Amino acid sequence: MILSTSRKPSSKTRTLCKHLSRFLNCDYVNRGKRSFEDIFGIYPGVPVLLIGESHGNPGSFDIFDQFGNYKLSIYMNVYYPQNFKSVNRKKEIPVVSGGNDIAETIAKTLSFENMKYFEQSNPRCISVDKDSIDFMDSGGLLFSFRIKSYRVFNDGV
Repeated sequence: MILSTSRKPSSKTRTLCKHLSRFLNCDYVNRGKRSFEDIFGIYPGVPVLLIGESHGNPGSFDIFDQFGNYKLSIYMNVYYPQNFKSVNRKKEIPVVSGGNDIAETIAKTLSFENMKYFEQSNPRCISVDKDSIDFMDSGGLLFSFRIKSYRVFNDGV
């Protein structure tokens, strides 16, 4: 999968994308002047995550499948705990926990294992509930998306 941003991302958005790419074990592509179609042309056959902005802060999280079809759109705020530390380990694939349509869409589109309930045995987990998406490593919260609204596109998911 590929992670990218809006055309002129703020430093807060770029920082979030770097943390998120390490957590998800994916490549972060600086979009620059590339169109959305260019990103799919350069990286064919892989899902794309797009982080958008609202007033200079990360404000949206959109997932597209490998064919460019919209799968999930989330409007959110980002929360970092006081003891925030970045994840430097790659190669660990996270699992998704949660029994709702957001968790199912994330797991299916990004090819992650979906567990209905969180288990401590998983070192890296994306815990999804109706109000937030928590990115956890070794049982500790790294950062969280506080969901304002979302939309799941069910064409084929």
